Amino acid sequence: MKKKKEPVTVKLYVKTHNQTGMKYLGCTAKTDVETYKGSGKVWKEHIKEHGYDCSTEVIFESCIPQFIETIALHYSEQWDVANSDEWANMIPERGPKNGFEGEYVSQIHREMVKNGTHHLLGGKIQKAAQARRVAQGVHHLLGGEIHRKIIAEGKNALVGNVTVVDRTGAVTSVPKADYQAQTGPQEDWDFAMINSDEGQKRQGKEELCCPYCGKTGFHAGMMKRWHFSNCKNK
Repeated sequence: MKKKKEPVTVKLYVKTHNQTGMKYLGCTAKTDVETYKGSGKVWKEHIKEHGYDCSTEVIFESCIPQFIETIALHYSEQWDVANSDEWANMIPERGPKNGFEGEYVSQIHREMVKNGTHHLLGGKIQKAAQARRVAQGVHHLLGGEIHRKIIAEGKNALVGNVTVVDRTGAVTSVPKADYQAQTGPQEDWDFAMINSDEGQKRQGKEELCCPYCGKTGFHAGMMKRWHFSNCKNK
């Protein structure tokens, strides 16, 4: 008989370089997170130049893909890891890319078929299962447990304030809900994220131009990550 695979536990971590202070948000299924160096391109180049002298903090772990993705995106937005010069992430962290979710979902589906609650069984079984999940407050349309926990702790993406730059170039703080309600071109917004290209422009930062592709921008960190020596047209 084929041995049943155990769910894979993935850890969401923050690595901080002890010499430079550079940080990296990542995830891994490896048991020894301390020795795992991370996989981000900018982060790997950073530790190659400065050595792997880092401290590691595991901030969340789970065997449920949706939980990992929710928490990873929450912290990616809270810390603005894709735009901040303090972080080596080039894009927001979203959790594991492969191998993890597929096995977990397959296992869940097998269990649901076994106990008669899988939606593909249809009819009364499906309706009863859906009604039971709604009554228990665990139906996905009601929002997952982790979402309710985040909201209860005041950590929801729309709860709290965010640091922005207004039209005058002044740095201020506004509710996240007000910032995310803005629509249209970013240059027309009343508030721009402090580390965004528009936010840097409003603060009077120098406009940079990549000599290889001609791309211009005001955010020095982002320009150096994607252009100049890292430009694909070099």
